[in-house]
Amino acid sequence: MAEPVSAPAEPVVAPSPSGPPRSAAPPQRWVWRLNTASPEDLYAIYRAGLESDSVEAKFIASEAVGHCLLSVHDVHAGLAMADAQIKGDIELARTQLRDRCKLFYGESPQALRAGRKALHDAVYGPDSPISSVALDLPDDPGAAQVRQVRAALSRTLLRDGGDALLWAGGALSSWLQFLQQHPDQAAGLDETLREGATLGEAVLLASCTLGGHCGRGTLLQLMFCMQMGRCDAVDATVVAGAEDAPAAERMQAQAAVIAEAIRTGRLSRLGLPTAQPPGLWGP
Repeated sequence: MAEPVSAPAEPVVAPSPSGPPRSAAPPQRWVWRLNTASPEDLYAIYRAGLESDSVEAKFIASEAVGHCLLSVHDVHAGLAMADAQIKGDIELARTQLRDRCKLFYGESPQALRAGRKALHDAVYGPDSPISSVALDLPDDPGAAQVRQVRAALSRTLLRDGGDALLWAGGALSSWLQFLQQHPDQAAGLDETLREGATLGEAVLLASCTLGGHCGRGTLLQLMFCMQMGRCDAVDATVVAGAEDAPAAERMQAQAAVIAEAIRTGRLSRLGLPTAQPPGLWGP
């Protein structure tokens, strides 16, 4: 493990591209800086999230500290039999992640876990405005929950575009799976999304298309490499993991539909309202 590095005496606040972070709204485009942040910026994202009133900033901070807690773990036991090339790639990924996380080592693991729990509680608590889009839809939701998730997903995607997929990607894929199982609720849903079991992967590919940094050396790529032994760029890894060529093609087609629907605001293709519903984030 890398030698501990003393944390800054004062919390560092990560700037947003347009000035200081806003307290009540997510820092636009800052969400994707998480994946490519320098050691100083990554630690700053964590400290800023602890102090912020924005639950979106807290979610990003939770992701930052979660990745860095992973950096001190051993690689997955199931990768012990991997060939020398893969083992070398995994060890390089671990070294890169530890270097990216070096400022976190000035705090004890217990303090980091406590910080992550506080962030998690704020994101998923009953008063969180993004809790509806930060959690997967359950297998058998009630009508009220369906309405809530439909409205919350539409609102956050219209407001934040591809940025929202960092915290809403899981909810969107479970929403699309729900519509596959309940075609009576799927008015407007694009035909490409009406079948196929690769929706989670398609949403991840869409997030890469919409600006999510998915190349080599990003936090997400390092995590995939360490945990699964898949060390290519994230989008290439996801496509290569498809069951067969038709599944890979369907996944890519679904990702293109999802990305275009979010980019253009034509959310009806995702079975969602295209007008911003009232409440939650304003009139």
